[in-house]
Amino acid sequence: MANRMISWINIVEANLTELLTFERQLLFQNETVSTADIQSQLFYVQVMVSYLRQDTLRLQNIVTHASPLFDTSIHFLAQLRLELRQAQLNESQWQDRLVKVQELNLKAIFLSEAQFVIASGLLFSGQFQSAEETFKLSAQGFHQAGALKKALRAELSALVSVSCFNPKLRLFYEYLDLVYRCISAEEFLSAGTAFLNISREFQILGAREVALSYADRAINLLGKHAIGSREHGLALVHKSQIQLELNYKFEGRESLLFALSIGNKEVQSACKILMEKYDLNFESIPSDQILPTWRERLQDTSSAQLGKLEEKLLELLSTGSKDKFELMDAIYGNLIDYDSKEGRFKNLLNRVRTRFPDLIRFKDQKYFLSEVERKLS
Repeated sequence: MANRMISWINIVEANLTELLTFERQLLFQNETVSTADIQSQLFYVQVMVSYLRQDTLRLQNIVTHASPLFDTSIHFLAQLRLELRQAQLNESQWQDRLVKVQELNLKAIFLSEAQFVIASGLLFSGQFQSAEETFKLSAQGFHQAGALKKALRAELSALVSVSCFNPKLRLFYEYLDLVYRCISAEEFLSAGTAFLNISREFQILGAREVALSYADRAINLLGKHAIGSREHGLALVHKSQIQLELNYKFEGRESLLFALSIGNKEVQSACKILMEKYDLNFESIPSDQILPTWRERLQDTSSAQLGKLEEKLLELLSTGSKDKFELMDAIYGNLIDYDSKEGRFKNLLNRVRTRFPDLIRFKDQKYFLSEVERKLS
């Protein structure tokens, strides 16, 4: 293990557990066959460990006391990570960082990493369209560098940015496509987060039972591959919110308590939002620790609860366009005659269209969700 070479792709794609392993290996190598590259890798690994642990003081100390012999690219990346964790830059300052990164002659992998961090800052500061564009640039660069897992994370973050600046869009197809590609690449953290975002889409529409099933899929995947992670904690809080809305208060409280046991500040802030909704006393929520995707939950943005058949219809259409015969058979089975099924289907369709007038469209003898297949129109 001590002789295994660590690439920069390994480092930028690593989770906390992997980074801790790399840190031990690089410390050993630095004592035996120290090179400038090994020292630079060890420095950035330690930066990332402190960043993911949300240890801002240690992160600042590492960056401040970095060796001047390190590549300026590594210094720049470390400074960006520190600024993102400190959450003190405003929109224009992140835009300035975006301009600066274009002026630097960074290696491809470092450029993509810098774009990813800056895009995260743009997203957090509310510059959603700029964040999406920058995440896409980052994803393209990571793909070209062979960092598939990090490219998929950047693609996921670009979708999240789209949701933030246009919350009316339903991105079921995009998220499902990403789930399959992430699982194929064994990028389970992003796959679980994509499942979570699908659940949120259904929750907003009022299809809470379906939302709960997708939340469980997210938690099962994250619990198997990333238990105790930030993403695992946020999925548990999300599930707790759905359970509260469905009046499953006992189960929801259990989910919330599980999430509270995860020591991540962003998870804790999300927990505080729900604890107030559970009528529990808690200190005020620091605004700089609430994720953009959770800020909207400070207000009630979800629709009224849909009926089971209405939920079933949206769940079926969320996976692709379908003709009425596919839909009727999937919803009503073969126990009633065709005329009765068709009449019930028309009534069901009208009920959903009354609630969401522009959601379900019909073209080429098939029904589809308009805010999903917008690219095809």
